[in-house]
Amino acid sequence: MAAIFKFRVTIDHEDTIYREIEIQSNQHFHDFNRAIIEAFNITEYSLVTFLKSDNNWHEGQEIMQIKDNEIKKSIDGNIIKKPLSAFIYDPHQHFLCFIDAMVPLMMFIELLNIVPKKEGEFYPRKVKGVGEAPRPV
Repeated sequence: MAAIFKFRVTIDHEDTIYREIEIQSNQHFHDFNRAIIEAFNITEYSLVTFLKSDNNWHEGQEIMQIKDNEIKKSIDGNIIKKPLSAFIYDPHQHFLCFIDAMVPLMMFIELLNIVPKKEGEFYPRKVKGVGEAPRPV
């Protein structure tokens, strides 16, 4: 049975605006992207880029780009088939996510913990939401 990764996704270091998302360890960044977009109610975006990050939020290697809900670029051809667990090297793994939308967003993603899967739950899922995401003016 797949473990569940619980991530906190924060907008631009704003501790007052974040979502906590649970996702199965065998799911993919494409699934994670959809969960983030839905959790923050982002209705229009052109490009999402995921990058590796260290514990100080320095940009690392680009993992993939998603445009119009399709993967357009990845660090290697097999990335699409790799589960999220293949990118977890630290118990508090960090990622960065740039969303090119009407209001461009930079997301800071931190693995909070690994929990057992709950029977009857569907993943990925938002388990907590704090604060309102920025809206276009």
